[in-house]
Parts: sequence; C-alpha cells; structure tokens
Amino acid sequence: MLTKEEFSRYSRHLLLEPFDDHAQQQLKRATVIIFGIGGLGNQVSMALAGAGVGKLVLVDNDDVAVSNLPRQWLFGSAEVGQPKIEAAAHRLTALNPHCEVVSVPFINDEKSISEHLHTCNVLVDCTDNQTARFYINRLAYRYHTPLITAAASGFIASVVALQPWLKTGCYQCLEDAVNDTQSCIDQGIYSPVVAIAGQLQAMLTLNLLTGVAPVNWGQLSLFDGTFFTLQQFTLARDPACPVCGD
Repeated sequence: MLTKEEFSRYSRHLLLEPFDDHAQQQLKRATVIIFGIGGLGNQVSMALAGAGVGKLVLVDNDDVAVSNLPRQWLFGSAEVGQPKIEAAAHRLTALNPHCEVVSVPFINDEKSISEHLHTCNVLVDCTDNQTARFYINRLAYRYHTPLITAAASGFIASVVALQPWLKTGCYQCLEDAVNDTQSCIDQGIYSPVVAIAGQLQAMLTLNLLTGVAPVNWGQLSLFDGTFFTLQQFTLARDPACPVCGD
C-alpha cells in the first residue's frame, strides 16, 4: 500500500488515466541496475528516483570532471573529483528518500553485481564505450533480463529496448551493422541531446515497469537535434550474432 505521503508525492502520476496506485506500487517494488552515471545515467537516475522506483543500483568507476558539468546535472563544481556513484547517491537520496540507492564501483565485474542481477527487473545501459555496452548486452541475455540502451553523440540520440527472449536482434547486432565506434569524446556532444536520450530511456523503463504504455521491443529510435526529427527502425537479428544468433 502507498502511504499518505506517497499519494501526495506521486499525485500527478496518479491523475493519469492509465496510471493508478497499482502502477505506483510496481515502481516501489522494482529494482533497476543503471550502468554508467554520466550524462545518460544522470537523466535516467533522476527520472526513476523521482518517479518512485524502489531501488536503484548505480554502477560506475569514474570521478566527476569539470567537463561533465554542462550535461551531468546531478553534479556541481563542489563534486569535481568525487566518485560519480557517491555524489549521485547523495543527490538522489535527497531527491527521494523512499528510493534505496546502492553504489557499485565496478563496470566489468559480474561478481560485484551478481546478487542484483538475479533480482533486478531491468538493466539500463548508460555507458559510453563499446566494450562496456557489449558486456552489458551479454549480461542481459545471460540473465534473461530486459535491456534499455541509449546513446548520444554530436547532435544524435538513439534508444532501443531489447528483450532476450524475443527474436528482434540485440545490441551486438546493431553495432555490427552500424560499425560506428565514435563517442562523444571523439565528436563532442550537444547537452540537450543527452537529456533527450536519457529521458526517452527513462520513459521506456517506466513503461516497462508499470505497463501503462506499450514497449516496442527492438525498435530503434533516432533523434536528430540538427533537423529536429525522430526516425524509427526495426532492429533485425543477425543469425550469425555470437550473442543472440542461431
């Protein structure tokens, strides 16, 4: 049951026609693992904590840098040099004390997050390098857990939701088809584009956890901030993919 304070806190969600106290309780009981607390991870974690997700597991091994501040809005100048997971956990707990925040300082160490992998509802990939993304994609398939992944570079934002038990292709299929290894470090990043990508990622996660709106699995959405356009494509499965192929 929701408390009186929770009904007041989440009242604007509860006014939505498809949203009810059951949907809010679904969020309260949910566990989400967020890999990467950079630009995307800032947006996703703020949105999920604010919406009432019960437990967030933050996985990151970076420290806050001054170049992060234009787009990573959980952090201020005072947090420069601090571990991102520590600074983020402090701010998120202040944002919503009902949200349990767990910090894990290892990206590529399955053992450090194994207990959470067995109990989480969804993996959210907010990392910014191909090696980490391939690793998280494999985890999703190994633990049979939905994966919401997004990216932002230059003026382009992309997001896709993946279900391991559906034959829609995986992140490995996408990267092998695109073959683009550039990141925001290579070509820069327009700060609002990061926010758009992260909020789309958060919306898909909330839709999955509550069921208030459908999730189009395997549908890749691309936002172009230069022309202000949104395109959508179906992610095809590569039969030769080492992760999801035959």
